[in-house]
Amino acid sequence: MPESVELGAGPKGWIDLKFAVGTAVVCVAFVASSVGYGSSRLGSASAVLQYLSGERLILDQHVKGLGDVRAGSQHSLAYRLTNMTNRPVRLLGAKTSCSCAVLGDLPREVAQSESVDIRISIRAAKMPSDINGNLTIFTDDPQYKMLGANFTGRVIDTSADSASDRPQ
Repeated sequence: MPESVELGAGPKGWIDLKFAVGTAVVCVAFVASSVGYGSSRLGSASAVLQYLSGERLILDQHVKGLGDVRAGSQHSLAYRLTNMTNRPVRLLGAKTSCSCAVLGDLPREVAQSESVDIRISIRAAKMPSDINGNLTIFTDDPQYKMLGANFTGRVIDTSADSASDRPQ
């Protein structure tokens, strides 16, 4: 029957402990460098995780925030889409759930391994409110016919600020 050895107990135990720690350090370094390389290629650690989970049309973020914006102001967001399929993909069009948002540059083709920005222009409401919109992108890829993303923000009332700036 093999002799059991406790980690750290005696010379053999220390060798096992050193090996375990060394292996863990190498694994952590490998994962960190893989995520770093993937992030530089795909744009974010989130995109790397999407790729590792099997997705091949990858958005840099599924939720983008405008933060606090002034009533009636105009803003733009860009979603970075990377095509990691084995062929070019055509972006056929898109729709949003909010009439405050307008998309441009569609339809367009995205070559294999290419990244493109999908720009969305958003006009804030004239009254204080929350902005919660959905973006759906339609493609010709049989596996990824639709891609979804969201945008958020908050329209703030600036009338009190502008009223205090006016001369009395």
